[in-house]
Amino acid sequence: MITVMLQRFCSLLLLLNGLVWPLFGIAQNRYPSYEEVVQYCYSHHPGKTVPTFRLIKHPDGYQMVSSEDQPPVLVWSPVQKWLSIPPAERSETRSAVPVEVFDSTEIRYYVKIHLMQNAYTQAESDRLPYYGYRGYYKDVIRVLESSGNQLTDSELHGLARAYSAAASALLHDNSSLADSAELFRLAPGRGVMSEQQIQQYLLAQQKAVETYRHLLQRNPDFSTPVGSIRVKYANEIMDGYLHLLYFQGQDAANMMLKRGIYEPEFLTLPGNILKSCPPNAVLITYGDTDTYTMLYLQAVEQVRTDVRIVNTSLLALPRYAQYVYDGSNGQLPLQSLLPDTYFRKRVIIEKSEDSHSDPVSSRLFLEGLAGVPLQHDDYGYEIAVCPVPTLELPSSPANQALPGIERTIARWKSASKYLTLESVAPLDIVTANSWNIPLCFAPTCTADVLEPWQGHLILEGMIFRLVPHRLKPINWTDNPVNLERSFQLFRDTFQFSSLQRNLREEDLSFHQHWLLIHPQVVRELIRVNRLDEAISLADVLNSSFTETMAPRGSLWIPVVEQYAQCGRLTSARNLAKQIADNYSAGKLNGYDMRREASAIKRLNELALQYHFSLR
Repeated sequence: MITVMLQRFCSLLLLLNGLVWPLFGIAQNRYPSYEEVVQYCYSHHPGKTVPTFRLIKHPDGYQMVSSEDQPPVLVWSPVQKWLSIPPAERSETRSAVPVEVFDSTEIRYYVKIHLMQNAYTQAESDRLPYYGYRGYYKDVIRVLESSGNQLTDSELHGLARAYSAAASALLHDNSSLADSAELFRLAPGRGVMSEQQIQQYLLAQQKAVETYRHLLQRNPDFSTPVGSIRVKYANEIMDGYLHLLYFQGQDAANMMLKRGIYEPEFLTLPGNILKSCPPNAVLITYGDTDTYTMLYLQAVEQVRTDVRIVNTSLLALPRYAQYVYDGSNGQLPLQSLLPDTYFRKRVIIEKSEDSHSDPVSSRLFLEGLAGVPLQHDDYGYEIAVCPVPTLELPSSPANQALPGIERTIARWKSASKYLTLESVAPLDIVTANSWNIPLCFAPTCTADVLEPWQGHLILEGMIFRLVPHRLKPINWTDNPVNLERSFQLFRDTFQFSSLQRNLREEDLSFHQHWLLIHPQVVRELIRVNRLDEAISLADVLNSSFTETMAPRGSLWIPVVEQYAQCGRLTSARNLAKQIADNYSAGKLNGYDMRREASAIKRLNELALQYHFSLR
């Protein structure tokens, strides 16, 4: 109580001296937007040159950092407002370099590029009172914490994000913004936290969870960067669960779990993705929501606990990679050919200039990494410079092959110059475990995650599985399909709940991938003349993914054609007319409305070809 009283007294003194603002809203009104500061920095930089910099939103004002070995330059202050930017120091060797002058059009272009490259920093800077320096979250908490129920919804959201950042900063410095004085000094590997550290992290993380819960109770429709506060609250719980899972272990992680935090309908499609995996598979996921929902299904509802869920972004972290190989929920450990150092330090493989084009055995490549010397860089990474050619995976067992298709040697090839465990660990899992651990990818994975495996991926249900065959590359709309497995899953295993509301932002990714994948299975059934089964699956999509959930646009045109190919002209006409009417009424999103001309043209072509009318 005495500490709280002293904090409030100090805050009052600071307020009277004009040094801080007690409320985020007041601070936000006084601070210019991130974009305004970027515009100022580019247009007022000495000589109108094009600077390279990052911005810090600090209690003193906005600061520009042009070089990490130079002190920040204050460009805007709450008291002094806009300040002049001093010229950069020029070394003697560069003194004769001319200073270019850029016109306003060019400056606008560079501002646009800067905002695109720093979109996350812009969002956080505009959302939070302070951002971009080590320990910023402590200043955010100091400003917002004492205001309690006086906080607006946006301010409460900012406080929750600061609590979350503070909890994460106890365990790691992945953001490069953690206060190093408070960071736990942990040995490599898992299970290295003391009981006191576990409790300290739980207490810090619970502050974030409770603040998100408060916001959920106050405004259930509040929008966050990942969707509504409903899903953000649940994701925050699962974020704490996952952190403890890969830093400590299952028992510690289970202390974070709560039942019923996701709406049942929201779990339907993540459950279908999990159920698509063969037994004991490794499933590569991409984002927060796909990873957390599937972890929840495993940990709380015991759905497909044999599947190893692996977030590709986290896989670059040695401790997380160790957790993946150790397994959880009773999974057996995976074999590895990687040197132990790769699970203790952050190693980056840099592709050397002499990388030759002839394929090399993936086993020889992975075993050879032990002999590649590591060079420490200034950013805390270990760099291994070596050739990275096209790699040939070992021969697969017969049970991994698809019936009726000749097996081939699968090849892995990355176009990237730099590789982390994010790229190398999946290759190691397949090679070291001799294909006995199926490798699968969630449909949420981006093209660069799938790129090294192109030509060996097949659609099975709602995942892409690595197979020992040479296939055409996947392209999201016309993929190789394991028809028998996919049809069985869509017909007998999957669930498709029909929502009686519009899709929310957090729903869109799962449902969009469902809408992209489902018609591809129907298309394959038509190709082999199984028309009755094709119609049955098309009807499932048409009745489950309703107009109430999202107005139907160009992605539904393949379904129109499939109905027509199966002789269901009334269904084809009704769906086509609904799509055309949605364009006419402007119901669709901006992306779809820009496709209006091509979509209507295609609908008219189908109407002419199959003799039905759009009127």
